Amino acid sequence: MPGHVAFSPTSQPQEYPATPALVRGYKYAHDQMLEALAAMDELAQGAPPNQLRLSHTRLRITRAGTESRAAFHKIALALSNHPSPSARRSVDTLEHLHAELRSLAKHHLATWPHAQAHEDWTGYCQASAQVRSRWRETIARERELLYPLL
Repeated sequence: MPGHVAFSPTSQPQEYPATPALVRGYKYAHDQMLEALAAMDELAQGAPPNQLRLSHTRLRITRAGTESRAAFHKIALALSNHPSPSARRSVDTLEHLHAELRSLAKHHLATWPHAQAHEDWTGYCQASAQVRSRWRETIARERELLYPLL
């Protein structure tokens, strides 16, 4: 299958084929994100953790989220010239969901710095659960809409 062409900011065409390695990386990024979310689920079940454990878990989610978004964008580029109009609509829908999720996550991090999370652990856990739920919904939609195209 020939590669798909996208244009970089310098207008030089670049190939973005939906290679098996790209697809594996995309699915792996989803798995890593779900594991990071599960780690926070577990943490939220107990008393406020020490600062190091909370920082580590939040950093793990942030890194997994960054990797997941990057993998999504690579897949979106690979699908940019897909012959199916529904593929483009699916990518557009998911790009919108990612923008909403990014905004929600930024707001969550700004609202809940570490000190505030420890001060109101119950409130933090409730707010964090909403973000984790949105991540899971986004991954489920990606699996529903994009996996069949890959």
